[in-house]
Amino acid sequence: MHEKIIHYLIKNGIDYFIEQNVRNIKYLTGFKGDGGILLIDCKKRCFKFLTDFRYIEKARQEVFDIIKIVQTSKNYYVSLKNEIKENNSIQIGLDGESTSYNIWQLLQSNFSSATLIELTSPAKFFRRVKNRNEIEIMKKAAEIADSAFVEVQKEIYEGITERKLAAALEYNMRLLGAQKASFDVMVLFGRKSSQPHGVPGNDILMKNMPILFDFGAEVDGYCSDMTRMVWFGKDIDSEFKNIFEIVLNAQIETSKYIKVGRTGEECDLYCRKIFEKDKVEEYFGHGLGHGVGMDIHEDPYLARAVEEKLEKGNIVTVEPGLYFPGKFGVRIEDTVLIGESGIELVFTKTDKNIIIIN
Repeated sequence: MHEKIIHYLIKNGIDYFIEQNVRNIKYLTGFKGDGGILLIDCKKRCFKFLTDFRYIEKARQEVFDIIKIVQTSKNYYVSLKNEIKENNSIQIGLDGESTSYNIWQLLQSNFSSATLIELTSPAKFFRRVKNRNEIEIMKKAAEIADSAFVEVQKEIYEGITERKLAAALEYNMRLLGAQKASFDVMVLFGRKSSQPHGVPGNDILMKNMPILFDFGAEVDGYCSDMTRMVWFGKDIDSEFKNIFEIVLNAQIETSKYIKVGRTGEECDLYCRKIFEKDKVEEYFGHGLGHGVGMDIHEDPYLARAVEEKLEKGNIVTVEPGLYFPGKFGVRIEDTVLIGESGIELVFTKTDKNIIIIN
């Protein structure tokens, strides 16, 4: 992989590439902290991890043997002057997604005779396809999320707030081995479930209300993601049940369609056509899914205008949803592994059907 990255950079005319994204650095070096930057020296065909006294011991324990560790001052960007041999012809690559305007200006000042070039980090391409080790870690993250969801169902009662239930779910994930939640846990009651990215508040749970749970666990820097619906009470609203069945059918049928070679747009459009049959497509306002890995949202995406084709080893979510403002929303989400002929593995094991809690 490291030699392929150097080849990619040289092909794009880059002499040095500065990687600042913490997750990309972990992926390329093995370092699990947040103190340091990675310099890829294409001239010498080597990778250098620059860090300071606070992280040097940790770096020596974690960084891959192929990476050279360089102890510097806390100001990594000034320390780069010692590692980059500047002349009028060198080109320094920077990832536009993780380089702030201030850092760009600082580097332009420090390397006034060099040319700075915005370039997609090579790590981004490699991170799309997961290896066996990554898949096993993500299995563990999904198992923790599933188990925590079972536990938190015991804590659902009339009068509890969204915020308190969300906190209980995150607590259970940590108790079961997660470093943290993959993202802010989403627990939404009743009408608030119509907000695709709603924020848990002090809303109180009452009888005969739907609850939308969207959450995930992070394990060793890798995320899981799932969404399930709960009905609190005995009497399920007929309209809610009907919409739930429509979403469930779309989730199951679209999952059968997804496979290597399909584009993100094709998968998304397939799901929309299912909703069109029930004349509810207008209530599906987001994309079908997204890649999951070190980031909770990463390539590849299953959405409109995404022309990239799915590959074996991609891990994505399949999460159709329908949202009716002032009433309720329904979303069902699994995280899946793409294989040659379709979905090879569903990480999410919790039953997709409505969970009824009286």
